[in-house]
Amino acid sequence: MANGFVYSIYHSLPNPSAHTWSLIIGLIIVVVAGIAAWIFSPKGDNQT
Repeated sequence: MANGFVYSIYHSLPNPSAHTWSLIIGLIIVVVAGIAAWIFSPKGDNQT
């Protein structure tokens, strides 16, 4: 059901470039989350 919901949102977008932007924004969010996880992870002497 979730896939159909996302699919319907995706294909109701007014212009095709919105698909590209949503992919780019998704990638940016993933990269930022990864960098944040790396920054906040224990490093050096704090590792257990």
